Amino acid sequence: MSRRAARRKRRARKALRQPAPVPPAARPLDDLSRALRTALFVSLGLLLLTPFVVTAGTVFPFVVGKALWSRALIEIAFALWALLALRDPAYRPPHAWLLALAAAGLGVSALSAALGASAQYSLWTSYERMQGVVDQAHWVALAFVLASAVRGAGAWRVLLGAHAAAGTAVAFIVIAGAVGIEVPFYGGLPGQDGARAGGPFGNPTWLSVFMLANLGLCAAFCARARALASGPATVGWASLALLHLSGLVLAGSVGGFAGLLGAAAFAAFAFAWLARGRRRRVAVALLVLLAAGTATLGARFVDGEARGILPIDGPAAQWPGAAALRYVGRVDLQRPSVQSRLAAWEAGLEGFADRPLLGWGPGNFQAVFGLFGSGYAAASTPHDQAHGKLVEVAATTGLAGIAVWLLTWGLALAVPVLAARTLSGPDRAFAVFAAAALAGNLVQLQFLFDTPAGNLFATFLLAFAARLESRALPPAWRACLPARAKAPISRALRVLRRRGAAAALAAAAVTLALWGLAVNRAILAAADSRHVGSVAVPTFATAEGIEAFPPLAGTYRMFLFLELTRNWAAVRAADPAAASRLLAWADREADAAVASEPWNWRIEQTLAHLYRAVADTEPAYEARARRHLERTRLLAPAREPFPAPLQPPGDLLAMPATAGPGNAAAGAIELRWSPSPGAGYHQLARSTEPGRWTTLLYTYDAERQRFFASDCDGCRHRIRACRTRLDCSDWALWP
Repeated sequence: MSRRAARRKRRARKALRQPAPVPPAARPLDDLSRALRTALFVSLGLLLLTPFVVTAGTVFPFVVGKALWSRALIEIAFALWALLALRDPAYRPPHAWLLALAAAGLGVSALSAALGASAQYSLWTSYERMQGVVDQAHWVALAFVLASAVRGAGAWRVLLGAHAAAGTAVAFIVIAGAVGIEVPFYGGLPGQDGARAGGPFGNPTWLSVFMLANLGLCAAFCARARALASGPATVGWASLALLHLSGLVLAGSVGGFAGLLGAAAFAAFAFAWLARGRRRRVAVALLVLLAAGTATLGARFVDGEARGILPIDGPAAQWPGAAALRYVGRVDLQRPSVQSRLAAWEAGLEGFADRPLLGWGPGNFQAVFGLFGSGYAAASTPHDQAHGKLVEVAATTGLAGIAVWLLTWGLALAVPVLAARTLSGPDRAFAVFAAAALAGNLVQLQFLFDTPAGNLFATFLLAFAARLESRALPPAWRACLPARAKAPISRALRVLRRRGAAAALAAAAVTLALWGLAVNRAILAAADSRHVGSVAVPTFATAEGIEAFPPLAGTYRMFLFLELTRNWAAVRAADPAAASRLLAWADREADAAVASEPWNWRIEQTLAHLYRAVADTEPAYEARARRHLERTRLLAPAREPFPAPLQPPGDLLAMPATAGPGNAAAGAIELRWSPSPGAGYHQLARSTEPGRWTTLLYTYDAERQRFFASDCDGCRHRIRACRTRLDCSDWALWP
């Protein structure tokens, strides 16, 4: 290294150790600015109620309400912040690379959407998901609002503490339901009676995301209280952390526990790097222990037979939440839910290789899954999400998207840890554990996809990290734009100082927010569940849903096609005139559906089924059925559009096994079978007592036709063929 380079390195280290300059105090706010700031923080407080929103009168009640509630409040907060920032420069966005990267990610998504498989679907997705570029734009806007308006460590602790308080309320709801206490409103919701708790999220995995995030925040506050030697606060926050851990257990999500391990490992690594002496040794020992435990569980996970990673038996089987723990403990590489994710990841990587630059467009993973899904993917439940964020981003936004995503969240993880070197002990512990909570969230996201509650937490932590950038990065690395880039920004700021320019910009921000609120109202009206009511045959109510908000009409169009297929023969026989009107309506919607999503193989397959059913009574539709069938096979070449019913495996034979290489020990029995054509996998189970069966094997290889089982008195064995968990043949028993 040259002397000049060494001097530069020493100056950078010195600058990094120096605290960031304190910004000048903001001028006192006038009455209007104070009212704007108060209203802004009220809207942010209401935003924290997102997890509790359930719209029972809409389709997908656990998704639509949360998405619209969060979008509406973000729009209000953005308008209030824009007015406040125009009046007071202290509330304008800080120079932060994280905010620039978030905006760049939105730009990449918009460009990918314009060039992808379906621009409309990329913008809005569906009622079931409520994601897309429109949703991403809201979270990026929220990041700018938070990073600009929440100023000071105390304000951030209040905001993140309020987030943890919301998590505590959700945990109480979940635990009360688990012990049989009736919770008003939430007790009667769908999806609350299974072994795994869903709470106000409906889906246990989504609940797990929220519990894990708030468990990390409670740990951060607990660490800060301990550093301040505040015993009561330490005990209180530790108790809340245990409460969230209980909620995490009741949710029973494998990804949640993987995220918990990831968060613990990140915190241990950060303290091993930051600490000195005994604390460093403790952190390193914890890191080694976590690595050893993960390796042990990983070895059991990849075992070739369905043994699970951690059996829950004996007294542990009587614990509250034992059923959820048993679900987690039984996970292994052979489980169908794991194999379907692996199949989706494989298809996603192939789709990325096919369009490496900008991908297939945000939200269009279903097109990727159809085109490139093979093996078990050709028989499993179709995936419209990769259930793995990195694969999803790579397949849908390509190299540009994955680069921005990795830079954004890598920097968001690094900044709090780098900033911790200049912070006091309590604030250092808080920053590290907050970053660990974000790390756990990102780990869990590799087995899931974005949800409103998860996006809310991640955006809070992203903005929190953006405020810490000035402490984390040396001056040479900070977001100081070069002179050529500053020139147009300076000109734009001079324009804002002209009379009327600020007022025009404020009016534009308010108009944008009002437009967004009007769109949200239209979506809420269109999502009314009466549009897919209890009547099997679609009526004009479904047409109202389609017309109320056409960009999200795909849900109702699929309902129309599926129900008309099931009921065509009966409707045609009862009222031919009504059948003709319904068919003409379906023809129009079919053209619109294909035009809006030309790569969606599920639409083509559904229409092939519809027109084949219609062709039985209207032969003129045979050509249309054939056209959609050919299109289906082009868009999903490995999937059979008209699969035959599965038959149980045949030629079952049981015999004593001969000891030898590749065989079981002497005394075992060899089970043989002939695979069922068209099956995605075969499931083999054993019973040692009446009515209780334990799965021994999931086999996805059609060439595997035998299994060595240990012999036992009174054991019985059975096998069945399955495409998915809900599409299986009858069981076949060995004699």
